[in-house]
Amino acid sequence: MKKILLYFLVVLVTLSLVMMGASCKKTTDVVNGEQEEEEEEEEEEEEEEEEEEEEEEEDTGDYGDAPDGGSTGYPSPFAQIGNFPTLLASNGAYTLSISEVTLGLTASMEAGANDPADPDGVPNLTNTDSDDGITNYFINLVSIPPPTDLTILVHSNTSGTYYLNVLIDLNMDGEWGGVAGGGEAEWVVKNYSVSVTPGDTPVTPPSFAFSNGNRLPDGAWARLALTSEMITDTDWDGSGGAFTSGEVEDHIIRLPLVGGKCIPLLVVTNDGPYPVPGPGGTVFCIVTVKNLRDCAGSFNWTLLSDYGDVNCAPLLGGPEAIEAAGDPNGDDEVIIIITATGGTLDSQWTFRATAVDPDAVVTDDGVTAGCSGESETTLEFFTKKVSVGEMSGTHICGTPFCQIRVVVSVWDANAIAVPGADVTLEMTAPGGGETRMTVTTDENGWAAANFIVTSHDEHTIEVIDITGDGMEYAPEDNVVPSVITVAGP
Repeated sequence: MKKILLYFLVVLVTLSLVMMGASCKKTTDVVNGEQEEEEEEEEEEEEEEEEEEEEEEEDTGDYGDAPDGGSTGYPSPFAQIGNFPTLLASNGAYTLSISEVTLGLTASMEAGANDPADPDGVPNLTNTDSDDGITNYFINLVSIPPPTDLTILVHSNTSGTYYLNVLIDLNMDGEWGGVAGGGEAEWVVKNYSVSVTPGDTPVTPPSFAFSNGNRLPDGAWARLALTSEMITDTDWDGSGGAFTSGEVEDHIIRLPLVGGKCIPLLVVTNDGPYPVPGPGGTVFCIVTVKNLRDCAGSFNWTLLSDYGDVNCAPLLGGPEAIEAAGDPNGDDEVIIIITATGGTLDSQWTFRATAVDPDAVVTDDGVTAGCSGESETTLEFFTKKVSVGEMSGTHICGTPFCQIRVVVSVWDANAIAVPGADVTLEMTAPGGGETRMTVTTDENGWAAANFIVTSHDEHTIEVIDITGDGMEYAPEDNVVPSVITVAGP
Protein backbone atom coordinates (compact mmCIF):
# COMPACT_ATOMS: atom_id res chain seq x y z
CA MET A 1 0.00 0.00 0.00
CA LYS A 2 2.83 2.40 0.83
CA LYS A 3 4.39 1.69 -2.55
CA ILE A 4 1.15 2.48 -4.31
CA LEU A 5 0.77 5.79 -2.49
CA LEU A 6 4.36 6.70 -3.24
CA TYR A 7 3.79 5.92 -6.90
CA PHE A 8 0.73 8.22 -7.11
CA LEU A 9 2.64 10.98 -5.36
CA VAL A 10 5.46 10.76 -7.88
CA VAL A 11 2.95 10.89 -10.74
CA LEU A 12 1.23 13.96 -9.31
CA VAL A 13 4.50 15.82 -8.83
CA THR A 14 5.58 14.96 -12.33
CA LEU A 15 2.30 16.19 -13.83
CA SER A 16 2.53 19.43 -11.82
CA LEU A 17 6.02 20.08 -13.10
CA VAL A 18 4.93 19.45 -16.68
CA MET A 19 1.99 21.81 -16.39
CA MET A 20 4.14 24.51 -14.80
CA GLY A 21 6.61 24.25 -17.64
CA ALA A 22 3.90 24.59 -20.24
CA SER A 23 2.48 27.62 -18.45
CA CYS A 24 5.89 29.30 -18.27
CA LYS A 25 6.48 28.66 -21.95
CA LYS A 26 3.07 30.16 -22.81
CA THR A 27 3.76 33.23 -20.66
CA THR A 28 7.16 33.67 -22.26
CA ASP A 29 5.62 33.44 -25.72
CA VAL A 30 3.03 36.13 -24.86
CA VAL A 31 5.67 38.47 -23.45
CA ASN A 32 7.88 37.95 -26.44
CA GLY A 33 4.93 38.62 -28.76
CA GLU A 34 4.02 41.87 -26.99
CA GLN A 35 7.61 43.05 -27.16
CA GLU A 36 7.68 42.36 -30.89
CA GLU A 37 4.41 44.30 -31.39
CA GLU A 38 5.75 47.26 -29.40
CA GLU A 39 8.95 47.27 -31.42
CA GLU A 40 6.93 47.21 -34.65
CA GLU A 41 4.74 50.14 -33.45
CA GLU A 42 7.82 52.14 -32.49
CA GLU A 43 9.32 51.51 -35.91
CA GLU A 44 6.08 52.66 -37.58
CA GLU A 45 5.97 55.84 -35.44
CA GLU A 46 9.59 56.60 -36.33
CA GLU A 47 8.78 56.15 -40.00
CA GLU A 48 5.74 58.49 -39.70
CA GLU A 49 7.84 61.12 -37.92
CA GLU A 50 10.46 60.89 -40.64
CA GLU A 51 7.74 61.29 -43.28
CA GLU A 52 6.30 64.32 -41.44
CA GLU A 53 9.76 65.86 -41.19
CA GLU A 54 10.22 65.32 -44.91
CA GLU A 55 6.82 66.94 -45.58
CA GLU A 56 7.71 69.90 -43.36
CA GLU A 57 10.97 70.32 -45.25
CA GLU A 58 9.01 70.28 -48.51
CA ASP A 59 6.54 72.90 -47.12
CA THR A 60 9.14 75.29 -45.72
CA GLY A 61 8.31 78.86 -46.75
CA ASP A 62 7.28 82.32 -45.60
CA TYR A 63 3.86 82.27 -43.89
CA GLY A 64 1.57 84.93 -42.44
CA ASP A 65 0.62 85.04 -38.77
CA ALA A 66 -3.06 86.03 -38.56
CA PRO A 67 -5.05 83.95 -36.02
CA ASP A 68 -6.13 80.61 -37.48
CA GLY A 69 -8.14 79.04 -34.67
CA GLY A 70 -7.00 81.59 -32.06
CA SER A 71 -8.45 84.83 -30.74
CA THR A 72 -8.64 87.79 -33.12
CA GLY A 73 -8.01 90.19 -30.26
CA TYR A 74 -10.99 92.25 -31.45
CA PRO A 75 -12.88 94.31 -28.85
CA SER A 76 -16.52 93.65 -27.99
CA PRO A 77 -18.87 93.18 -29.82
CA PHE A 78 -16.44 91.80 -32.43
CA ALA A 79 -14.45 89.49 -30.11
CA GLN A 80 -14.24 86.01 -31.66
CA ILE A 81 -12.00 83.19 -32.90
CA GLY A 82 -10.12 84.00 -36.08
CA ASN A 83 -10.66 81.83 -39.15
CA PHE A 84 -7.94 83.37 -41.31
CA PRO A 85 -6.23 80.73 -43.51
CA THR A 86 -2.69 80.90 -42.15
CA LEU A 87 -1.70 77.34 -41.26
CA LEU A 88 -0.57 74.77 -43.81
CA ALA A 89 -3.57 72.64 -42.83
CA SER A 90 -5.85 75.56 -43.79
CA ASN A 91 -4.19 75.95 -47.19
CA GLY A 92 -2.75 79.24 -45.98
CA ALA A 93 -0.89 81.33 -48.54
CA TYR A 94 2.91 81.13 -48.30
CA THR A 95 5.94 81.62 -50.53
CA LEU A 96 8.62 79.01 -51.15
CA SER A 97 11.45 81.50 -51.61
CA ILE A 98 12.30 84.89 -50.11
CA SER A 99 15.70 85.24 -51.77
CA GLU A 100 14.42 87.23 -54.75
CA VAL A 101 11.81 89.71 -53.44
CA THR A 102 10.45 90.65 -49.99
CA LEU A 103 8.08 93.12 -48.39
CA GLY A 104 10.46 95.37 -46.46
CA LEU A 105 13.96 94.31 -45.56
CA THR A 106 13.36 91.25 -43.37
CA ALA A 107 11.62 87.91 -43.80
CA SER A 108 12.06 84.38 -42.43
CA MET A 109 11.36 80.88 -43.67
CA GLU A 110 9.52 78.36 -41.49
CA ALA A 111 7.98 74.90 -41.84
CA GLY A 112 4.50 76.24 -41.14
CA ALA A 113 3.08 79.34 -39.49
CA ASN A 114 3.51 77.88 -36.01
CA ASP A 115 6.92 76.27 -36.52
CA PRO A 116 8.74 76.17 -33.12
CA ALA A 117 12.03 75.95 -35.03
CA ASP A 118 11.40 79.18 -36.95
CA PRO A 119 14.80 80.46 -38.15
CA ASP A 120 14.22 83.84 -36.51
CA GLY A 121 13.63 82.11 -33.18
CA VAL A 122 9.95 83.08 -32.79
CA PRO A 123 6.98 81.02 -33.99
CA ASN A 124 4.84 83.32 -36.12
CA LEU A 125 1.30 82.50 -35.02
CA THR A 126 -0.06 84.89 -33.76
CA ASN A 127 1.50 88.21 -34.86
CA THR A 128 4.94 87.54 -33.44
CA ASP A 129 7.08 87.67 -36.55
CA SER A 130 8.69 90.79 -37.99
CA ASP A 131 6.55 92.47 -40.65
CA ASP A 132 8.10 95.61 -42.07
CA GLY A 133 6.58 95.92 -45.53
CA ILE A 134 4.18 98.80 -44.77
CA THR A 135 5.77 102.26 -44.59
CA ASN A 136 2.60 104.37 -44.57
CA TYR A 137 -1.15 103.90 -44.12
CA PHE A 138 -3.19 107.08 -44.52
CA ILE A 139 -6.98 107.43 -44.17
CA ASN A 140 -8.26 110.47 -46.09
CA LEU A 141 -11.44 111.17 -44.14
CA VAL A 142 -13.09 113.40 -46.71
CA SER A 143 -16.06 111.18 -47.57
CA ILE A 144 -17.93 108.05 -46.52
CA PRO A 145 -16.36 105.59 -47.10
CA PRO A 146 -13.00 107.34 -46.77
CA PRO A 147 -10.33 106.63 -49.40
CA THR A 148 -7.12 105.22 -47.95
CA ASP A 149 -3.55 105.30 -49.27
CA LEU A 150 -1.13 102.45 -48.60
CA THR A 151 2.61 102.58 -49.24
CA ILE A 152 4.86 99.53 -49.04
CA LEU A 153 8.60 99.01 -49.46
CA VAL A 154 9.71 96.27 -51.86
CA HIS A 155 13.25 94.90 -51.51
CA SER A 156 14.48 93.01 -54.55
CA ASN A 157 17.56 91.11 -55.66
CA THR A 158 16.22 90.54 -59.14
CA SER A 159 14.20 92.11 -61.96
CA GLY A 160 10.73 91.11 -63.03
CA THR A 161 7.01 91.48 -62.34
CA TYR A 162 5.32 90.59 -59.05
CA TYR A 163 1.74 91.04 -57.90
CA LEU A 164 0.49 92.78 -54.75
CA ASN A 165 -2.75 91.66 -53.13
CA VAL A 166 -4.20 93.11 -49.91
CA LEU A 167 -7.06 91.88 -47.71
CA ILE A 168 -8.57 93.71 -44.70
CA ASP A 169 -11.22 92.30 -42.36
CA LEU A 170 -13.30 95.48 -42.62
CA ASN A 171 -16.41 94.05 -40.97
CA MET A 172 -14.27 92.34 -38.29
CA ASP A 173 -16.04 88.99 -38.60
CA GLY A 174 -12.83 86.99 -38.22
CA GLU A 175 -12.36 86.09 -41.88
CA TRP A 176 -11.45 87.73 -45.17
CA GLY A 177 -13.52 88.01 -48.33
CA GLY A 178 -16.89 89.40 -49.33
CA VAL A 179 -17.96 92.92 -48.45
CA ALA A 180 -18.36 95.06 -45.33
CA GLY A 181 -21.46 96.83 -44.02
CA GLY A 182 -21.49 99.54 -46.67
CA GLY A 183 -20.60 97.26 -49.58
CA GLU A 184 -16.84 97.91 -49.24
CA ALA A 185 -14.83 95.01 -50.71
CA GLU A 186 -12.41 93.35 -48.28
CA TRP A 187 -10.05 92.42 -51.13
CA VAL A 188 -8.90 96.03 -51.31
CA VAL A 189 -5.92 95.62 -53.68
CA LYS A 190 -6.22 93.06 -56.49
CA ASN A 191 -3.20 91.80 -58.43
CA TYR A 192 -1.51 95.20 -58.56
CA SER A 193 1.44 94.78 -60.91
CA VAL A 194 4.80 95.70 -59.36
CA SER A 195 7.85 95.95 -61.61
CA VAL A 196 10.92 95.23 -59.48
CA THR A 197 14.59 95.93 -60.03
CA PRO A 198 17.50 95.26 -57.67
CA GLY A 199 17.25 97.59 -54.66
CA ASP A 200 14.47 99.12 -52.56
CA THR A 201 11.33 100.52 -54.23
CA PRO A 202 8.36 102.28 -52.56
CA VAL A 203 5.06 101.14 -54.06
CA THR A 204 1.67 102.86 -53.70
CA PRO A 205 -1.31 100.96 -55.15
CA PRO A 206 -4.60 102.77 -55.97
CA SER A 207 -6.58 104.17 -53.02
CA PHE A 208 -9.29 101.94 -51.56
CA ALA A 209 -12.32 102.30 -49.27
CA PHE A 210 -11.60 101.71 -45.57
CA SER A 211 -14.78 101.47 -43.53
CA ASN A 212 -17.54 99.18 -42.36
CA GLY A 213 -20.51 101.23 -43.47
CA ASN A 214 -20.55 104.40 -41.36
CA ARG A 215 -17.83 103.31 -38.93
CA LEU A 216 -14.12 102.64 -39.15
CA PRO A 217 -12.74 99.23 -38.16
CA ASP A 218 -10.23 99.50 -35.30
CA GLY A 219 -7.70 96.68 -34.97
CA ALA A 220 -8.70 94.83 -38.15
CA TRP A 221 -6.42 92.07 -39.46
CA ALA A 222 -4.89 92.66 -42.91
CA ARG A 223 -2.90 90.37 -45.21
CA LEU A 224 -0.37 91.61 -47.75
CA ALA A 225 0.91 89.13 -50.32
CA LEU A 226 3.61 90.02 -52.85
CA THR A 227 3.92 86.98 -55.09
CA SER A 228 5.43 85.90 -58.39
CA GLU A 229 2.04 84.59 -59.54
CA MET A 230 -1.31 86.31 -59.85
CA ILE A 231 -4.21 85.26 -57.62
CA THR A 232 -6.99 83.95 -59.83
CA ASP A 233 -9.76 83.59 -57.20
CA THR A 234 -12.98 85.49 -57.81
CA ASP A 235 -13.14 86.45 -54.12
CA TRP A 236 -9.82 85.75 -52.40
CA ASP A 237 -9.93 84.81 -48.69
CA GLY A 238 -6.17 84.70 -48.02
CA SER A 239 -5.66 81.04 -48.88
CA GLY A 240 -3.94 79.58 -51.92
CA GLY A 241 -1.09 77.41 -50.67
CA ALA A 242 2.38 77.80 -52.11
CA PHE A 243 3.59 80.61 -54.36
CA THR A 244 7.01 80.40 -55.98
CA SER A 245 8.57 83.49 -54.44
CA GLY A 246 7.78 86.71 -52.58
CA GLU A 247 6.48 87.28 -49.05
CA VAL A 248 3.25 87.12 -47.04
CA GLU A 249 2.76 89.60 -44.18
CA ASP A 250 -0.18 89.98 -41.79
CA HIS A 251 -0.77 93.27 -39.95
CA ILE A 252 -3.20 94.75 -37.43
CA ILE A 253 -4.59 98.12 -38.59
CA ARG A 254 -5.31 100.34 -35.59
CA LEU A 255 -6.88 103.79 -35.37
CA PRO A 256 -4.87 106.61 -33.79
CA LEU A 257 -5.00 107.74 -30.16
CA VAL A 258 -4.24 111.19 -28.78
CA GLY A 259 -2.69 111.22 -25.35
CA GLY A 260 -3.50 107.52 -25.14
CA LYS A 261 -7.23 108.22 -25.51
CA CYS A 262 -9.72 107.35 -28.23
CA ILE A 263 -10.94 110.44 -30.09
CA PRO A 264 -13.71 110.98 -32.66
CA LEU A 265 -12.66 110.79 -36.30
CA LEU A 266 -14.82 113.18 -38.27
CA VAL A 267 -15.95 113.38 -41.87
CA VAL A 268 -17.37 116.78 -42.85
CA THR A 269 -19.61 117.15 -45.92
CA ASN A 270 -22.04 119.73 -47.30
CA ASP A 271 -25.02 119.82 -49.66
CA GLY A 272 -23.38 122.17 -52.19
CA PRO A 273 -22.30 123.45 -54.60
CA TYR A 274 -24.39 126.58 -54.24
CA PRO A 275 -25.39 129.48 -56.50
CA VAL A 276 -23.91 132.86 -55.76
CA PRO A 277 -26.70 134.55 -53.77
CA GLY A 278 -26.27 137.92 -55.54
CA PRO A 279 -27.00 141.38 -54.12
CA GLY A 280 -29.78 141.07 -51.55
CA GLY A 281 -29.89 137.27 -51.98
CA THR A 282 -29.51 134.52 -49.33
CA VAL A 283 -28.50 130.87 -49.58
CA PHE A 284 -28.52 128.41 -46.68
CA CYS A 285 -25.74 125.80 -46.61
CA ILE A 286 -26.08 122.55 -44.66
CA VAL A 287 -22.83 121.17 -43.22
CA THR A 288 -22.87 117.64 -41.78
CA VAL A 289 -20.22 116.43 -39.31
CA LYS A 290 -20.16 112.63 -38.97
CA ASN A 291 -18.23 110.59 -36.38
CA LEU A 292 -16.88 107.32 -37.82
CA ARG A 293 -15.31 106.01 -34.62
CA ASP A 294 -16.70 104.03 -31.68
CA CYS A 295 -16.05 106.74 -29.09
CA ALA A 296 -17.84 109.98 -28.27
CA GLY A 297 -16.28 113.43 -27.88
CA SER A 298 -16.62 117.01 -29.08
CA PHE A 299 -15.20 119.35 -31.70
CA ASN A 300 -14.84 123.05 -32.48
CA TRP A 301 -15.11 124.54 -35.95
CA THR A 302 -14.13 127.59 -37.96
CA LEU A 303 -15.16 129.05 -41.33
CA LEU A 304 -12.53 130.77 -43.50
CA SER A 305 -12.90 132.61 -46.82
CA ASP A 306 -10.69 131.31 -49.64
CA TYR A 307 -11.72 133.67 -52.47
CA GLY A 308 -14.67 135.57 -53.94
CA ASP A 309 -17.12 138.13 -52.50
CA VAL A 310 -19.92 135.96 -51.03
CA ASN A 311 -20.36 136.52 -47.28
CA CYS A 312 -20.84 133.59 -44.86
CA ALA A 313 -21.77 133.42 -41.17
CA PRO A 314 -21.25 132.36 -38.43
CA LEU A 315 -17.47 132.10 -38.61
CA LEU A 316 -16.87 129.76 -35.66
CA GLY A 317 -18.65 127.48 -33.23
CA GLY A 318 -18.31 124.73 -30.64
CA PRO A 319 -17.56 122.80 -28.69
CA GLU A 320 -20.16 120.58 -30.34
CA ALA A 321 -20.85 117.25 -28.62
CA ILE A 322 -20.92 114.19 -30.87
CA GLU A 323 -21.71 110.59 -29.97
CA ALA A 324 -19.95 107.40 -31.05
CA ALA A 325 -20.50 105.93 -34.51
CA GLY A 326 -23.73 103.98 -34.76
CA ASP A 327 -25.49 105.92 -31.99
CA PRO A 328 -29.11 104.66 -31.99
CA ASN A 329 -30.46 108.21 -31.68
CA GLY A 330 -28.45 109.46 -34.63
CA ASP A 331 -26.36 111.76 -32.44
CA ASP A 332 -23.16 110.57 -34.14
CA GLU A 333 -24.02 113.28 -36.68
CA VAL A 334 -24.19 117.05 -36.13
CA ILE A 335 -25.88 119.45 -38.57
CA ILE A 336 -24.62 123.05 -38.82
CA ILE A 337 -26.39 125.74 -40.90
CA ILE A 338 -24.25 128.38 -42.63
CA THR A 339 -25.92 131.50 -44.08
CA ALA A 340 -24.44 132.92 -47.32
CA THR A 341 -25.42 136.36 -48.63
CA GLY A 342 -24.60 138.77 -51.46
CA GLY A 343 -21.79 138.51 -53.95
CA THR A 344 -21.51 138.41 -57.70
CA LEU A 345 -18.33 136.33 -58.15
CA ASP A 346 -17.47 132.66 -57.84
CA SER A 347 -16.51 132.14 -54.19
CA GLN A 348 -15.23 129.47 -51.82
CA TRP A 349 -15.16 129.06 -48.04
CA THR A 350 -13.51 126.28 -45.99
CA PHE A 351 -15.35 124.76 -43.03
CA ARG A 352 -12.83 123.10 -40.70
CA ALA A 353 -13.60 121.08 -37.60
CA THR A 354 -10.87 120.84 -34.95
CA ALA A 355 -8.32 118.80 -36.82
CA VAL A 356 -6.81 115.56 -35.58
CA ASP A 357 -3.97 114.87 -37.98
CA PRO A 358 -1.60 112.22 -36.58
CA ASP A 359 1.01 110.51 -38.73
CA ALA A 360 0.95 106.78 -39.39
CA VAL A 361 3.04 104.71 -36.96
CA VAL A 362 4.40 101.39 -38.24
CA THR A 363 5.68 98.75 -35.78
CA ASP A 364 6.51 95.05 -36.00
CA ASP A 365 3.11 94.06 -34.63
CA GLY A 366 0.90 96.36 -36.68
CA VAL A 367 0.11 99.77 -38.11
CA THR A 368 -1.53 102.77 -36.44
CA ALA A 369 -3.17 104.65 -39.31
CA GLY A 370 -2.64 108.33 -39.95
CA CYS A 371 -5.57 110.58 -40.88
CA SER A 372 -5.81 113.61 -43.13
CA GLY A 373 -8.56 116.10 -44.03
CA GLU A 374 -11.05 114.41 -41.73
CA SER A 375 -12.34 117.73 -40.42
CA GLU A 376 -12.60 119.88 -43.53
CA THR A 377 -14.98 120.63 -46.39
CA THR A 378 -15.27 123.48 -48.90
CA LEU A 379 -18.42 125.51 -49.54
CA GLU A 380 -18.33 126.43 -53.23
CA PHE A 381 -20.48 129.17 -54.75
CA PHE A 382 -20.76 129.39 -58.51
CA THR A 383 -22.36 131.94 -60.74
CA LYS A 384 -24.99 130.13 -62.78
CA LYS A 385 -23.98 129.77 -66.42
CA VAL A 386 -26.96 130.86 -68.53
CA SER A 387 -27.54 130.99 -72.26
CA VAL A 388 -30.16 131.49 -74.96
CA GLY A 389 -32.43 128.47 -75.23
CA GLU A 390 -34.89 129.61 -77.89
CA MET A 391 -35.43 132.86 -79.80
CA SER A 392 -37.87 134.05 -82.46
CA GLY A 393 -39.41 137.27 -83.80
CA THR A 394 -42.43 138.59 -85.71
CA HIS A 395 -43.03 141.83 -87.64
CA ILE A 396 -46.57 143.34 -87.42
CA CYS A 397 -47.33 146.45 -89.38
CA GLY A 398 -50.09 149.02 -89.09
CA THR A 399 -50.47 152.74 -89.81
CA PRO A 400 -48.28 154.66 -89.22
CA PHE A 401 -46.14 152.29 -87.08
CA CYS A 402 -44.95 148.68 -87.13
CA GLN A 403 -44.09 146.41 -84.22
CA ILE A 404 -41.30 143.84 -84.00
CA ARG A 405 -41.98 141.32 -81.24
CA VAL A 406 -39.12 139.15 -80.01
CA VAL A 407 -39.46 136.24 -77.52
CA VAL A 408 -36.46 134.55 -75.93
CA SER A 409 -35.98 131.80 -73.35
CA VAL A 410 -33.05 131.47 -70.96
CA TRP A 411 -31.62 128.10 -69.92
CA ASP A 412 -28.95 127.01 -67.47
CA ALA A 413 -26.20 124.46 -68.20
CA ASN A 414 -28.66 121.61 -67.59
CA ALA A 415 -31.22 122.98 -70.09
CA ILE A 416 -33.50 124.05 -67.25
CA ALA A 417 -35.47 127.28 -67.67
CA VAL A 418 -34.15 130.19 -65.61
CA PRO A 419 -36.71 132.66 -64.18
CA GLY A 420 -35.72 136.16 -63.09
CA ALA A 421 -32.97 136.60 -65.72
CA ASP A 422 -32.57 140.10 -67.19
CA VAL A 423 -32.12 139.84 -70.97
CA THR A 424 -30.71 142.87 -72.84
CA LEU A 425 -31.65 143.00 -76.54
CA GLU A 426 -30.33 145.36 -79.18
CA MET A 427 -32.21 146.15 -82.43
CA THR A 428 -30.32 147.53 -85.41
CA ALA A 429 -32.24 149.38 -88.19
CA PRO A 430 -31.33 148.97 -91.89
CA GLY A 431 -29.92 152.46 -92.19
CA GLY A 432 -28.08 152.32 -88.90
CA GLY A 433 -29.02 153.23 -85.35
CA GLU A 434 -29.54 150.90 -82.41
CA THR A 435 -32.23 150.55 -79.84
CA ARG A 436 -31.74 148.56 -76.62
CA MET A 437 -34.31 147.04 -74.29
CA THR A 438 -34.03 144.88 -71.15
CA VAL A 439 -36.74 142.39 -70.25
CA THR A 440 -36.99 139.83 -67.43
CA THR A 441 -37.85 136.14 -67.83
CA ASP A 442 -41.04 134.89 -66.20
CA GLU A 443 -41.43 131.81 -63.99
CA ASN A 444 -41.13 129.63 -67.10
CA GLY A 445 -37.92 131.28 -68.24
CA TRP A 446 -39.48 133.31 -71.11
CA ALA A 447 -39.23 137.04 -71.84
CA ALA A 448 -40.80 139.17 -74.60
CA ALA A 449 -39.68 142.53 -76.07
CA ASN A 450 -41.74 144.82 -78.36
CA PHE A 451 -39.83 147.24 -80.61
CA ILE A 452 -41.77 150.00 -82.44
CA VAL A 453 -40.49 150.81 -85.93
CA THR A 454 -41.73 152.97 -88.81
CA SER A 455 -40.92 150.76 -91.78
CA HIS A 456 -41.34 147.31 -93.17
CA ASP A 457 -37.62 146.99 -93.66
CA GLU A 458 -35.47 144.20 -92.29
CA HIS A 459 -34.22 144.66 -88.72
CA THR A 460 -31.60 142.69 -86.76
CA ILE A 461 -32.12 141.83 -83.09
CA GLU A 462 -29.31 140.41 -80.91
CA VAL A 463 -29.05 139.27 -77.28
CA ILE A 464 -26.29 141.45 -75.84
CA ASP A 465 -26.23 140.18 -72.26
CA ILE A 466 -28.06 138.11 -69.66
CA THR A 467 -27.68 139.06 -66.00
CA GLY A 468 -29.24 138.23 -62.65
CA ASP A 469 -28.37 137.19 -59.12
CA GLY A 470 -25.62 134.61 -59.32
CA MET A 471 -25.84 134.40 -63.12
CA GLU A 472 -23.19 134.65 -65.80
CA TYR A 473 -23.99 134.82 -69.53
CA ALA A 474 -22.18 132.10 -71.47
CA PRO A 475 -22.84 132.89 -75.16
CA GLU A 476 -20.71 129.93 -76.21
CA ASP A 477 -23.41 127.69 -74.71
CA ASN A 478 -26.29 129.23 -76.69
CA VAL A 479 -28.56 126.52 -78.04
CA VAL A 480 -29.70 128.74 -80.93
CA PRO A 481 -28.08 131.81 -82.50
CA SER A 482 -28.52 134.94 -80.42
CA VAL A 483 -29.10 137.07 -83.54
CA ILE A 484 -32.25 137.02 -85.68
CA THR A 485 -33.44 139.06 -88.64
CA VAL A 486 -37.07 140.22 -88.90
CA ALA A 487 -38.65 141.81 -92.00
CA GLY A 488 -42.09 143.24 -92.62
CA PRO A 489 -44.72 141.59 -94.80
